[in-house]
Parts: sequence; structure tokens; C-alpha cells
Amino acid sequence: MLSWPAGPKAFDGVWASHWYDAVHRSTGFSGGEGDLPVLNGELAALNEKALPIYEELAAHKLSI
Repeated sequence: MLSWPAGPKAFDGVWASHWYDAVHRSTGFSGGEGDLPVLNGELAALNEKALPIYEELAAHKLSI
């Protein structure tokens, strides 16, 4: 499910009118919201370890 009709859904729940405004206006996934943050210290080290795994998974992603 990569796209959907705009508007509320029967299964949204009682809090939908408070939380889902942007979701109800959407019809699919959008691009990134901006530049990635600069990581330092332990977070940079963790990113270095995780990035090759992410890239391997990303090589098998679905695309339309």
C-alpha cells in the first residue's frame, strides 16, 4: 500500500480528529523533510556500524 485516498477512515479511532489532520490530507508517502542531522560521538559510531546494513537492505527495496 503505497498510496491511498485522502480523508478519514472508519478505523481511525476516536482521536483521529485531533491527531490525523496531515494523514487525512495525504494520498501517499512524501519525500524527506530536510537535511539529515550531523551526528557526533557515539551516535556517529553507531551510524557507521548500521549504515552498511541499511544499504544492503535498501538495495532490495521495492520501487515503482
